[in-house]
Amino acid sequence: MINFKKSLSIVMTVAVIFTATGCSDFLEGIASRKAIDALDSTLADFISDPASVVNVDDLDDNQLAIALDGFSDVTYSIDEDVKMNSSRDKVTVDVTFENVRVLNDIPVGTEEEVAEYIENASTNDVEVSYTLKRNESKWEVVDEPDYYSIFFEPYSRIAYIDENGMPTAFNQEFFDECVVAAVYYDPVMGNPLDRASISSPVAIQMVVYFDRLMYLPFTAELVKNGSVVQTIDVIVDNQSIANCDFSGQAYTPGTYTVNVYFDGGIVASEDITVAN
Repeated sequence: MINFKKSLSIVMTVAVIFTATGCSDFLEGIASRKAIDALDSTLADFISDPASVVNVDDLDDNQLAIALDGFSDVTYSIDEDVKMNSSRDKVTVDVTFENVRVLNDIPVGTEEEVAEYIENASTNDVEVSYTLKRNESKWEVVDEPDYYSIFFEPYSRIAYIDENGMPTAFNQEFFDECVVAAVYYDPVMGNPLDRASISSPVAIQMVVYFDRLMYLPFTAELVKNGSVVQTIDVIVDNQSIANCDFSGQAYTPGTYTVNVYFDGGIVASEDITVAN
C-alpha cells in the first residue's frame, strides 16, 4: 500500500530544496550582474582617461603623448563567469585587455625610426583578475593591477638620437654606456691626481672621458656642502673628453663635488677633497 503521507512529505522536501537552490542561484546571478556592471563602469573610466588613474610622472610629455596614442587602441572584455563566495559579498572577475602593444626593445634612434618601430609593433592580450567586495549595496574594486607596468612603462625607454648619434634628451642608459671615467687633475702640473684630494688649489679641474666622439652641450656645477659654488658651460664638439675647469675663486678646505649635466640629467659626478 502506498503511504501517501510519506510520499507527500518527500515531494514537499524536494520542492523546498529546489526552491531554495533556485532562489540562491537567482540571488547570486543578481549579485554577479551588479559586480560586473560596477567593474565595467570602473574600466570604462580608466580606458577613457588613463592618465587620471595611473601615475605617469616618470614619462616626459613626448613619451606620454606616444603612450596615450598607443593606449587608444586598447579594448577590454569581461568574463561573466565570475567566482563568488558563499555570502555573496566578494567576487573575482577575469578581464582581458586586447590590442596591448608589445614594446620590449624600443631602439634608440631618430624620431622617425622610433615611431616606425612603435607603429609596427605587435600586440597581445593581457589577462587580469579583479577582486570586488560589496560595501552595503555598492560593489567596489579592492585590488587593481599595476596599470603603469602593463601599459605605460615601456614608453619610458623612448630615446632619440640626432644625425651625429647623440641623444636629443637625457638618456641614462646612453651615458652609462659611453662615460669611461671622470678624473681630477692637478691644475698646476697638469697630471691626473692619484687620489681625489688636493691642497690649496688655484683651480679645480675634472675631465670626463667618453668612449666615442661627442657633440653635446654640457653644464658643470661645482658644489660644496649642498650649495652650488660655480656653474660653467662645457661644449664638446667632435671630442671624446669634456674639460670642466673651475677657477677664479678661493677654494677653501672641504669636500667638493663636480656634477656634469645634460638636459637636466647627471652624466658624471665625482667628489674631491680640498685640504690646506
